[in-house]
Amino acid sequence: MPPFPRGGPPSHQIDYLDTDLSRMLVHPHSHRAYNPCRPSPRCVWCPHQTYLDTEPPRMLVLSTGVWSLGNRFIAAAREALYWLPRMATDFV
Repeated sequence: MPPFPRGGPPSHQIDYLDTDLSRMLVHPHSHRAYNPCRPSPRCVWCPHQTYLDTEPPRMLVLSTGVWSLGNRFIAAAREALYWLPRMATDFV
């Protein structure tokens, strides 16, 4: 796979991240030297905090897989690409 694209439309960069994340799940060692001691993205867990806009507001602390966090990031980026041009006049 070519190196991470610099410049160009953000949609191309998000597509690249999506492809790379999928490739790491299906073939976790295809883009680097095989190392059986290195965990795959399916096995790495990461604690994170999520703010809940509830009454009363609170923080939710979870432990989520790196694979899920990557998918959430890509989904949020795609949603931002969809909504930001449509809402641009609200932020001027």
